[in-house]
Amino acid sequence: MNYLTFKLVISEGPGAKIFQKLAEYWNSTKKLDENYFGPEFYWAFFQLGDFPDEEMAIVKWEVWSQYRLRGNFEDLNKSAYIGVTCGLFIYYPQNSDLYKKLKESINLFFEKRRSDIAPFTVLAIVEKDESEIPDEHKILIEANGGVMQVLTEEFLEKNIQEVIIFTFINFLKEIRPEFCKSLEIESNFWSLTLSELRAILMADRQGIQLQSRHLAPLDEKLIERKIEEEEEEEEEELTEEELKSVAISPEGEVIPISKEITQAEVLELLKKGYKLPAWVVIPRHCPKCFNQNQHNIREIEDKTVVLMEYPRIYGMKFICGNCGHSWRGK
Repeated sequence: MNYLTFKLVISEGPGAKIFQKLAEYWNSTKKLDENYFGPEFYWAFFQLGDFPDEEMAIVKWEVWSQYRLRGNFEDLNKSAYIGVTCGLFIYYPQNSDLYKKLKESINLFFEKRRSDIAPFTVLAIVEKDESEIPDEHKILIEANGGVMQVLTEEFLEKNIQEVIIFTFINFLKEIRPEFCKSLEIESNFWSLTLSELRAILMADRQGIQLQSRHLAPLDEKLIERKIEEEEEEEEEELTEEELKSVAISPEGEVIPISKEITQAEVLELLKKGYKLPAWVVIPRHCPKCFNQNQHNIREIEDKTVVLMEYPRIYGMKFICGNCGHSWRGK
């Protein structure tokens, strides 16, 4: 399996509202490694190409914030730009101070970038439309070879993941045009969760062939027959020992799991309907909203279930403090 790594610098720090929204789709270093205590940075993972013929499977975006270090802007943030591959700059055209910082960021980007082919995109956040952006701003970005995307704050709030994926694909098209053309990148680009990434890496390490993410445009009956045949083959191939180390989806998709699987990853698989091996410890959780905060789940008497008439003993049930759903334990 081949890997492609990009170092992306962005122009908003962890304290900014827009950064917090972006970070929902990224994994921080501290999240990946609890023992890490260095400067904070973030990763996002993507798959390029479909199984089993992917040319380049995982894209790792190393996302640095230019404000990640406290102190004087001029002294402490230049290192974030060293070796940068592409840049995502966010600014509000109505704020003259932010425009000044945007110019400084673009200059620093050109000074420290890894190569001359280092695309950058500016997200201009407006209240209503493009008319709020001064011509001077547009000329600066165009003259430096950048791309401006004009977005309202409301649109960005609702569609931020789609905006980021669209931006990343355009970066790839500029950096690796021939590769993207041969791959038909728009239909072969998937965002991966950390659980999916681990499953792909484990499958690759163990030589397990994963199912295609999309089928070729064949006859519908032929597609159904192909799926049934694949499911039968998978059922025949998996031994009793192999079943102990995989999770199986309702559609029959098999992904490997390890002894290091976290409770959050277990619940993510349960949400998708995966059947888990008996050894997996399933945390107590709400079956409706999947809340697993034990302090937010109460256990009370269920007076609809009488275990003993005299003395009167009732069964117990749980109530989720998050959504109000109640259920009886198994």
